[in-house]
Amino acid sequence: MMYSEFLAMSGKEESYISYREYTESIEPIYMDCKLNTKQEFIEFFNETFEKMVYPVVEKILDDLPLTDKWEYVYGNRSDIQKKLETADDKA
Repeated sequence: MMYSEFLAMSGKEESYISYREYTESIEPIYMDCKLNTKQEFIEFFNETFEKMVYPVVEKILDDLPLTDKWEYVYGNRSDIQKKLETADDKA
């Protein structure tokens, strides 16, 4: 599956999943996967993504004090954004 197909079918954006991340992490899984269609892989990927990544990010946000959450929401805490991006990448 080409990177552009993956983005279109998964609903993810290029700014979220880079070409490098796709070719090094996602494409090898796709190539080894025994699913019959690209759509089946995308469904598998999205389900796995929701189970692994979202809970990690939600936990970080839940653990923040309320004042930090408000500052983050209004764009005043780039350190929190960086922490979320790092956790998201690792998940």
